[in-house]
Amino acid sequence: MTGQSNSDAQFNTAETRDFVAVVPFLRLALFVCACWAGLVFMVPAAGAQAAPYPVVTAIYDALNRDARIGAAQAQADGARYTISQAKAGRYPTIRSVSDFSGNPLTMDSTQVFGVAVDQPILDWGKTRAEVQAARRLAEAELALVDATRLDIAEEVTTAYVTLVRETEALNILQRQLSDLQEQVGGLQAQVSAGVATRVDLRKVETEISLTRSEIARAEYQVVRAEQQLQRLTGSGQAASVSQEQLESFYFAFRASTLEEAQTRAQLKHPEIIAFSRRLAAKQAEVLAAQRGRFPGINLRAQLAGGWRNGEFGDESGLSLNFSAPLYAGNRLFAGQKRVEEELKGLQQEYVFELERLVENVTFGWNNISSLERSVGQLQQQVRQNQSRVSDVEEERRAGLATTGDVIDAKKAWFRSQELVVDEMSRLNEARTMHLLDMGTVQ
Repeated sequence: MTGQSNSDAQFNTAETRDFVAVVPFLRLALFVCACWAGLVFMVPAAGAQAAPYPVVTAIYDALNRDARIGAAQAQADGARYTISQAKAGRYPTIRSVSDFSGNPLTMDSTQVFGVAVDQPILDWGKTRAEVQAARRLAEAELALVDATRLDIAEEVTTAYVTLVRETEALNILQRQLSDLQEQVGGLQAQVSAGVATRVDLRKVETEISLTRSEIARAEYQVVRAEQQLQRLTGSGQAASVSQEQLESFYFAFRASTLEEAQTRAQLKHPEIIAFSRRLAAKQAEVLAAQRGRFPGINLRAQLAGGWRNGEFGDESGLSLNFSAPLYAGNRLFAGQKRVEEELKGLQQEYVFELERLVENVTFGWNNISSLERSVGQLQQQVRQNQSRVSDVEEERRAGLATTGDVIDAKKAWFRSQELVVDEMSRLNEARTMHLLDMGTVQ
């Protein structure tokens, strides 16, 4: 007994040592498994909780990658150099002076070399008007950069609205297919029990086939809309668009009254700003053309010397020149009349564009109000159809209606949801275009 007890004690001691030695490795293995399991469960969670894609972010992404912005900005940068060209009329002009002349009859000859500096003293504001015209044209080009941004924003919002509409339409079809498949299971049991006919079953199966074909088309439209938005923005978040983001975008930038919307459009729309700058530039051009017919005064300093009939002489000096255009073949008068007529045409065009913009803003405001009422009525119709579905299901349980009646009621319910999606899409388009008409640029 004592020997056996000693043997058991030795065996237990050795087993204990082995277990103690293995414990750290078990802990390490359990830790690795826990980390791996956490990663496995975290991946689906991260995919399921995709971050939303706001409309403002989509517009910002598109503006940062569209080459049209760079082209318009380069055009505006080039226009700024015309200001420097116009300002050059205020500064002195340095030129070389040379005179080689002679008379073969008298054998007189002249050779003069030197440098002359001409400084305009008085031009009656012609140069100032030319600088003003160049500056206003440069501002007009800069406003057209914002107009380009506005065009890109319109493309992005249109693609965003389209994707939201196609996605919601696909979701409705998928819910309709799921409901039909549930109806088939119950209908098959009713056919076996002799409560329903095979005609009703075939009807539901036909609806399932039609719905699947509509889902296939809807999935293609969703993929196409996602590709369009991704092409514009370069972002892979196209699948994260939502109706809530469209509404947030509208309520963040909308005007509280029609008068505010009209005022914002007239003051902030880049095309109207560009028109006003071009109009101011043309007015300055008219002034420059008028001042160009006035006499001018220049100061000339000349440092020169040369030979006259073989004798060297100093030709340097300082002079004040007064010059007035007496006759230029009607060129100055015709040029002035041309820019004056261009000014009249631009004024008419500016008034027309301003009135058209105010009209668009007014129409957009009224259209939004009408569409909001229409959406509310369609949503009420959806609720009524949903109540109708509940009533028909109760009647079926009471034996007063058939499964076919339930299917027809649900079909009308889903159809009313599709009408809400279509009308809501028109409302989204009206809202975004109204914001863009007010000159909202992100």
